Amino acid sequence: MNRTLLEEGNKRCPVCDGQKERLSRHWSYCEWPEISEAGHDLLTGILLGGGSLLGNGDAKHLVVKTTNEALARWLFNELGWLAHSLRRKTEDGAREPIYIVRTHAHDELRRYRAAWYVDGRKQLRSDVDLSPRSAQVWYALAGGIEWSGDYDSQFRLTFSAEADERAAAIQSVLDRAGFESKRLDRRVVLYADEARRWLALTAPPVAGVEYKWQTDQPVYRALRTDPGDEMEYRTVLYKSALSIARKRTAGELTPERFEARVDGISAEDVSDWLAGGSWESALSVAGVNSGEQERETATQQPRIEDGPGAGEWAGEYSDEEIRSAMRQAAADVDGRLTQQRYEDWATDRDVPTHSTIWSRFGWGPLADELGIEVGEQGRGTESSTDTDD
Repeated sequence: MNRTLLEEGNKRCPVCDGQKERLSRHWSYCEWPEISEAGHDLLTGILLGGGSLLGNGDAKHLVVKTTNEALARWLFNELGWLAHSLRRKTEDGAREPIYIVRTHAHDELRRYRAAWYVDGRKQLRSDVDLSPRSAQVWYALAGGIEWSGDYDSQFRLTFSAEADERAAAIQSVLDRAGFESKRLDRRVVLYADEARRWLALTAPPVAGVEYKWQTDQPVYRALRTDPGDEMEYRTVLYKSALSIARKRTAGELTPERFEARVDGISAEDVSDWLAGGSWESALSVAGVNSGEQERETATQQPRIEDGPGAGEWAGEYSDEEIRSAMRQAAADVDGRLTQQRYEDWATDRDVPTHSTIWSRFGWGPLADELGIEVGEQGRGTESSTDTDD
């Protein structure tokens, strides 16, 4: 194991302006500096995001670990006078180093320890009142963004929560902040409009994890790879855009179809950058097949092949048009809005089919977002308590 000191905190006391070798010891007989409201928000976000409070004496220090160097440096700088050190630890055989940010010991952190630890074990508090700042730091450290399908609108934000106790605490914190969340497997999830509100609340993006605020899939993928420079970024961006457009397109991927499937990126820019102007060569460089490519699963199918709306493209309706149709169907239909009932309602109407909704958002997730009761999974399944009377 190898430890390397990357940054050392300022040793000047913010109270008396004296240069001291051990600030925490000096503060014990000088005066403990007051932590600002923004500083408390930062500390709360770090604790929500996995930080630990350590130390044998009354005054404790905060430690947070991450594999992201840029994020570690951002946290170190944001801590200001409270920052003690930033170290890199490399374990033998480890794939990547760990970056450790530590604060000076401070009397105020003793109170945090008493509030966040029970019998020496840290527990995620369920009564935390989030500020935009603490939410931003929490999400930067412990949140994530993912897509349930190929379309940009199918994104959701996640917080890891394997234990039921942790999931309940996370949902309580989010609920206190006015966000409705769902439990999905081992995660707590924010869907659609809730996810957009969260990203707006926690902006601007944090250094090192800017991709967590990016809802455009090609840009997300490019930032996620941590490109070394602008040239590498554009190469990854354009390759990702071609790959995503391929998944969204049945039949030949032409420049025109590419621009219809991916926003904000021109086919000309892609072909010029990757292959000196040749579209076919650009596809080859990106490892993308230009011919017809079938979807692997029904939930990825962009074209509706049978039933009401046969031949319809999943991308022909806007997100709001799809939401509006589902709301209207729920208002018109008696009982739970099963997929079969939606199909019956949609007949002879100019609305997206249930397959389009399923492809774009997922039937259940969109129903949850809109507060609509639906049947069990399956096109024609009814709830045992559902009647048509």
